Amino acid sequence: MRRGDTIRPCRDREANRGAVPFTASHPAVVLPLLRPLGRLGVPPSALVVGSLAPDLPFYVTVTSLTTWTHSLAGAVSLDVLVGAVAFVGWRTIGRPAAGVLLPGLFTPSTGTVGGTRTGKARLNPLAVVAGLAVGALTHVVWDSFTHSGTWGVRHLPWLAAAHGPLPGYEWAQYASTVVGLAVLAVWCARRARPGPALGGPEPASRRARRAWALVGGALVVGASLGVWIGIGSEADPVRGAVFLAATRGGLAALLAVAAIGVTVVASSRSSPAGADAPLTEDPHAADRGSRPAR
Repeated sequence: MRRGDTIRPCRDREANRGAVPFTASHPAVVLPLLRPLGRLGVPPSALVVGSLAPDLPFYVTVTSLTTWTHSLAGAVSLDVLVGAVAFVGWRTIGRPAAGVLLPGLFTPSTGTVGGTRTGKARLNPLAVVAGLAVGALTHVVWDSFTHSGTWGVRHLPWLAAAHGPLPGYEWAQYASTVVGLAVLAVWCARRARPGPALGGPEPASRRARRAWALVGGALVVGASLGVWIGIGSEADPVRGAVFLAATRGGLAALLAVAAIGVTVVASSRSSPAGADAPLTEDPHAADRGSRPAR
């Protein structure tokens, strides 16, 4: 690395809005880290949340922070703070919602929701912070090869050169997005099992369909609003519409997931034996050969 070189996103991240690897692809990079870091007590969910954290300001329209969140310094500072908020959200309402949406991957525990017993393994705050920082670093390094003006593009001529209608770094964006999603799909499919019979008046499969209908509807509404805003106000209408469709749709879907989680938590607090309680968080699950807890 030459003096003065840094791993960072494009000098003007706003200029490259819409030309980024899909946020949901980023957890694919931390999958190989779940087992070795799990042995050290790092929760898998902290790594996953950390890998998403740099992009989260896009979804709440605080784009002024994204240059910092996509820097090495931001990965170990602001991204940890952003990730910590998201991690708490996951622990409180995200896991219960996941138990409804993906009963084959997320199994409710018998612990009480909102009580003192949240799982067999107590989380080490330092391990959580480490997981968030490592996850964020994987995101920043990935993006350093997929944006103009970044370290990777400056040092790899193929990324800076044009190849057909697009520069190499944009081909890298789209290719890495597809590969990341494919890796995650295979990983989840290999670990999926028949969903458990959750407490309540309807079976898990029916509850999952109803929940997905809500999330899908919110996604469509949010994405449609994003397209409408992007076409009417962006300098590059097509790219702006795609970007805003993804971020507004993603935000709407997340709000729907949060609503599902709140409903599950409220229901479990009023039901006997803590039915529908969230998944137990055990950093060592992957090391024992079972499905890693999220």
